[in-house]
Amino acid sequence: MTVPQIKVKVQRRPQLKLKMLPKFPASVTGEGGISVTNEGGHYVISPDLGVLGDVTGPGAGASVAGYVALFTGANNIEGLAPGAAGTVLTSDGVGVSFTNITGGYTTTVTAAGTTTLTVASNQSQFFTGATTQTVVLPVASTLTVGHHFFITNDSTGIVTVNSSGGNGVIAIPGGGRGKVTCILASGTTAASWSFETNYIDVTGGKRPAIRNSITFIGTDATSMTFPSTSATVARTDAANTFTGTQTFSALTASSAVATDGSKGLVSVTNTGTGNNVLATSPSLTTPSLGVATATSINGVTLDNNAWTSYTPTVTAQSGSITAYTATGRYKQLGKTVIMQADVTITTVGTATLGMRVTLPFTATAFNFAGTSREIALTGKAGSSNVLASGTVLDARDATGATYFASGAQVVCYVTYEIP
Repeated sequence: MTVPQIKVKVQRRPQLKLKMLPKFPASVTGEGGISVTNEGGHYVISPDLGVLGDVTGPGAGASVAGYVALFTGANNIEGLAPGAAGTVLTSDGVGVSFTNITGGYTTTVTAAGTTTLTVASNQSQFFTGATTQTVVLPVASTLTVGHHFFITNDSTGIVTVNSSGGNGVIAIPGGGRGKVTCILASGTTAASWSFETNYIDVTGGKRPAIRNSITFIGTDATSMTFPSTSATVARTDAANTFTGTQTFSALTASSAVATDGSKGLVSVTNTGTGNNVLATSPSLTTPSLGVATATSINGVTLDNNAWTSYTPTVTAQSGSITAYTATGRYKQLGKTVIMQADVTITTVGTATLGMRVTLPFTATAFNFAGTSREIALTGKAGSSNVLASGTVLDARDATGATYFASGAQVVCYVTYEIP
């Protein structure tokens, strides 16, 4: 029987292929740290790495699929790029560690243009310049899930990253960085991508720097400084109450505050105790008020101090008047009413005693007295009385006799209060 031999063949990947020649039915203990045993009809090959020692591959300088494969002692496997030197892959029997992996990078000067990436594009994309740029990611179906790009914006404009279908994925402000990863190897929308950033607002392109102040770096470059202790920030769209001392840089310690014609703050020199005067005497101007067309007092409108006309109703304390004419007018100042009536008796009829004239407003719960006079026949004077809560004025001459007579003309006047 021919003694079995073990041939070792180095594969393109860092592994060993063992081939037994010829086939054998029994267990064999190999040399060089390799033993082969038959366990239940199965041949088990057990290499002893401690005894196996160094396994040398094609050797330094031999090209395997575009890379140089170099196998050294201590069970190390080195993969070297053509023309490069140094260990990049090490097996310690537990895992695989990388000394360093150098990924390719591309630098682009922003020009308000478009940079279209493909599956062959470098992993790191750097942008410099003073304007914006749009980055279009590869078609997701050309990638594998997990394929990612690092995008660094060292320009002063916003770098907008879109999917291959033109959908926004992320907006990176100047000084910002982002990582976009393919999470779905199909589709052309932003749903095929995930992103990570070193700032907050991914749609507006703003990056806040938070210390004792918050500065938004983006299209508007606005900033806001907050106090170093707890406080409430004043709003510009609502009333604010300032409890602390407010300092205005344009004012001096010996100045007060006033407003000028444009409602701006100006400095007013403080002279004397409790007195504030302008450094230059101002010119005083009397404003032109014009003529008031309407004034309201307690809800009552007064128009140029004019009286208001009304038509009173005239009756007799006893009997009835056959025919009369009457005009009235009043002036109201708040709750005070000044009233005047002019009554002419055309045909007296059976009317006698007091002449009663309706008021423009009901009186308050108080009695009021005024005057009256007949000016056509006798010239007699008399009184005009309004009882508490009354609605009429009662007029008669001073002797208590009636004013009623055909052709008589009586003028009545009273001032009273309304509720």
